[in-house]
Amino acid sequence: DLASVWGGSVVMPGDSNSYIRGAAGLALTSTTSVTMWAIAKIRSDPASRKSIFTRNHATWGGYPYISVALVAAPSGAWYVEIGRVSPGYTEMRASTDYTVDTIHLFGLTYDGTTLRAWLDGEAAGSVSAAGEIDWGPGTGKWEIGSNGGNENPVATFYRAGVEETVWDAAAWASFYAKARGLA
Repeated sequence: DLASVWGGSVVMPGDSNSYIRGAAGLALTSTTSVTMWAIAKIRSDPASRKSIFTRNHATWGGYPYISVALVAAPSGAWYVEIGRVSPGYTEMRASTDYTVDTIHLFGLTYDGTTLRAWLDGEAAGSVSAAGEIDWGPGTGKWEIGSNGGNENPVATFYRAGVEETVWDAAAWASFYAKARGLA
């Protein structure tokens, strides 16, 4: 749960969804402003895409089921994802790769028109993605860690957060400077 994440490092199991207790159904009220981040170490190269920090807007059953997500992929690649009411789902591969077995600050911002990726306090790409975030019917869940399967745990998580503002480059740089002492 998020309380244990704030208390220190926690390894989430890779064989089941790791939902944040007490947060099921909770969604932000803004449909056009979000900053989401996670301090995590991807300990081994994932065999497939694995969730770092996700808010699902509905039960599993195919795309698009994501409201917002940070996702690790093989070979240092990672993605930011957003589900919108219209025109739908958008994902973007970050332009800066992560390094396996290194603590990183992964982040995304969305301002209603542009989805941006951030790695270690620096911009890591953007894509046009206008529309309102689809938070779903109130059954969605916040999740830290793997999105299922039988893969071994691949990450250690130190901190995670989300808020209804859009951080700029100065805010990310400042937070990263502080975050290096948090992990």
